[in-house]
Order: sequence, then C-alpha cells, then structure tokens
Amino acid sequence: MGNIENCVESLKKSPLYSLSMANKELFHSNFLAWFGDQYKNEFKGLMNKLLGTEVLKDNNFSIEREYKHFDICVKVNGNEIILIENKVKSVPTSEQLVGYMNEVKCEKCKFILLTMTQELQDLSKAVEWTVITYKDLSEKMPDRLNDCYHSSLLKDYRDYVNNLQDIIEIYDKEKNYNSKPEDNRLKEELGIHDICGKRKAQTLYKKLCEACKNKNINIVSDINNLSDNNIYIGWGYTNSTPLIEVKFKPSKDVSDVVIIQIQGKQYRHAVEFFDKAIGDRIVYDNKEHIPSDKGLSYLKEHYSDILSLKGEKPQNYPFDKYVFGQNKKRGYCKYCNGKPNANGDISCFVYQWVEIPAITSCDDLIQKIVEDIENMKEILKNMI
Repeated sequence: MGNIENCVESLKKSPLYSLSMANKELFHSNFLAWFGDQYKNEFKGLMNKLLGTEVLKDNNFSIEREYKHFDICVKVNGNEIILIENKVKSVPTSEQLVGYMNEVKCEKCKFILLTMTQELQDLSKAVEWTVITYKDLSEKMPDRLNDCYHSSLLKDYRDYVNNLQDIIEIYDKEKNYNSKPEDNRLKEELGIHDICGKRKAQTLYKKLCEACKNKNINIVSDINNLSDNNIYIGWGYTNSTPLIEVKFKPSKDVSDVVIIQIQGKQYRHAVEFFDKAIGDRIVYDNKEHIPSDKGLSYLKEHYSDILSLKGEKPQNYPFDKYVFGQNKKRGYCKYCNGKPNANGDISCFVYQWVEIPAITSCDDLIQKIVEDIENMKEILKNMI
C-alpha cells in the first residue's frame, strides 16, 4: 500500500481517472463491458479467475448493461450466467444483495460484487456472492492486450483502481472522528468524500454495537420491536455527513422516541413525538410543522433532563468542552414531517446539540456514546 501523496500524484496523471469522475460506478461498468466485448478470451479468463471455476467455457457469451438491478449481466445462449454489481461510492448491505439476487431467481447464476474493500462489510447473509475488490480485479486482469493503445488503457485502469483503493483504505484507519480540513478537501477533490463518510459511519456502527453488547445492552434489529428495555442502533449517510443514531422507548404506553444522534460534527439529544394530523402538540401554518405551546409544555414536563429548551447548557451531554448549538429564537432545533404516516400521525423531531470537539478519537466517541446510553436508560426509568 502506497502513501497518500504518491497515490494522489499517480491519480492526477491518469486520464481514465479524470474521465471516471463524472460517474464512477457507471464508468467501471462501461469499461468492463467494453473489455468483455472487445477481448472475449481475456474476459473469459478473468471471470473464471475471479470465480475460481470455469464458468465460461468458450467465447460464446454476450454482455448486457443495466440488467434489472445489476450493472452487468453475462449471458450464454440467452441465459444469465454471471451478474456483476459495482459499488464504488456506496456500501452495500446483505439485505440489498439478497434482494437483487431474488429478482432474477437463477439457480445457476454466479454473483459478483465489486467493492473498494471487503474489510468493513458484513455480507454474512449474501453467501452466494463472490466479493472482489477492485485491487483483486486489477491484479487478475491481463498484463497486456494485442492492441498497444488498449494495453496502455488497461494499465492506466489497473494503476488507477489500485491507487484509489489504497487511499480509501488509508482513510479507513483514521483515528479521529473529525477529519482534518485538508483531508476533507482532498476527499472532495478525489470524489471519495461520500464513500469515506459512509464507511466511517459503518465502522462506528459496528464498534458501537460491539461495545453495547459488551455492556449487556439489549439491541433490536427491527425498530418496530423497540420497547422500554432495549435500544435500536442505526447508521446512514445524509447531507454529505455520517449519521449514527440510538433510539429508546421511554415506555410501552407512549409512541414517543428518545434519540441520541451523531450527524456530522453535531452530537444531539432528540425527542420524536407523534400526533394525529394537526393535533394538540403540533402547529401547522402551511409552511412547516412546529411544536405548539402545548407541545413545548409536554416536552418540558416529560423530557427536561434530555432537552433544556431554554438555551442553558444541557446537563447530560458527554462532552465537557462543547459549543452549544440551537435555534436562538426558539431554544431548540426541529424537523417536522408534514405528511401523516399510515396511522394518520405526524412526527416532530426536536433536538439540541453540542459540537463534537475537533480532536475526538473514534474510540473515545464510542465510549462516550455508550456512557450516554447508560445514562439515558437511567433517566428514562423515571419518565412518563
């Protein structure tokens, strides 16, 4: 694995890398499809190497792009034989891959996932898939082709994906939660800001689940099973930032959900409460749903240990050094969903936040979240 400076210098010299910036996953699919159409014998050898068996016995195959949910489909006599999914800018889940597979219902098909690394992905439910990194792909490609120009393109492609994967894997090992500004600028420049953010969220999610299990904290995988004696942990990537959230039910008798949420640099405490359309606790003014006076009174009465709603320093946030952020006029931040759910309820998400200090290690952040979870569970025991 090279260092970032050398990898970046090589990437900037690569014409194929520059061409790929418009749409990375589409570019890789198009390149592989071109390779398979123009060099059938070499493509056949590549697929057989990747799958570890002689799936393609001769060159009598065709390649289709954007086949159902798959980026590439290799067919023999009109039948699907190999289905390839590219994941450059996103992180797949087992459930997503199983869903793709069920759409074709092909017993003889071989499924290939191309990804920038296997290390962070839990694909235990997608056992039928062969997971291949782009570096593995490049190493199994031929060294040269009959056409000198095409050989130079292939070499450029192989070097480019090697360097890009090296850079992403280096950033995977960042110790601090907040990246340095210069690293964020480089990620943006290289077009890998989103994949690095998604992988950071996934890493934190895995570490948090493990730390909670070590503390015998009961975690449910389905939010519908949330009760007053367990928690739900989720992860995602929204507004170009990692998202981690822990959800609690203060009681089986209420629909309210209490939330610890990390999004970008914000560490949040939140309450999501529900009402029938235009109910007592939400005001509707044709533009937005906001907590009504009754709603704020409800929050202060039942959730004063979670939300101050007045602008004072919250007493139970995990960071001593903090920058307290809120809407100065209201004393809180909110997001309200104006569309009722299946039960006719409208949700209102009210939160307050502190800024995560610049030098906070990922391990320290996990420890503070676990401590906050334990603290929150104690608070909720005496609620409602």
